[in-house]
Amino acid sequence: WLQVDTGGVRLRLPPTTFSQVNGAMLAAMTDSVRTMLAPLEGCPLLDLYCGYGFFSLTAGREAAQVLGVDLDGPAITAARANAVHLGCADRVHFMPGRIDGAFLADRLRPPRTPEVVLLDPPRQGTEPGVAPALAARAPRRVVHLCCGTDEIPREVAAWFKAGYQVQRALPLDLFAGTASLETILLLAPQPTTTPTPPPARPHRSRGRQV
Repeated sequence: WLQVDTGGVRLRLPPTTFSQVNGAMLAAMTDSVRTMLAPLEGCPLLDLYCGYGFFSLTAGREAAQVLGVDLDGPAITAARANAVHLGCADRVHFMPGRIDGAFLADRLRPPRTPEVVLLDPPRQGTEPGVAPALAARAPRRVVHLCCGTDEIPREVAAWFKAGYQVQRALPLDLFAGTASLETILLLAPQPTTTPTPPPARPHRSRGRQV
């Protein structure tokens, strides 16, 4: 087992499970994601590509309920063990699954109250259909991490087509000495425009006919 310490939380993970290698930036990541997610009090959090629970158990601590999903079985096992170790397994749950449009539509229950969504996909980004399937759940906010700037235009376009737009973008120099940046995007529903009513026609009074 390996261990990661950030924000006063110690997490354990098997060596074969993905984790960020730039340990000096982990606190900056969790603090930045927590700021983007806020406010979380009373809100459920859906954490996709959750790994061993890195964000669920740090930046998502204020959420009313947390559901983390990841394809990697050993990562989910580690996440569940971390939740038990931290005493929050009654509030934070993890399940394995391939994160695509079909899984999100068919395997996840609709939220009872508006949720907040966090995505930290691998380098190639999300699969087609993920953004519209998540938008159908009507999250109040979406925090989407991109570990490659070349994926940002495609991801933003998919979200925009699904009715969400970027509110903020925060780059982090997570890969020192390289041209790559980790970028945290905050997305929110596009504002709905109310049709402007036509101008009122002036009232013309009719005089009495003689």
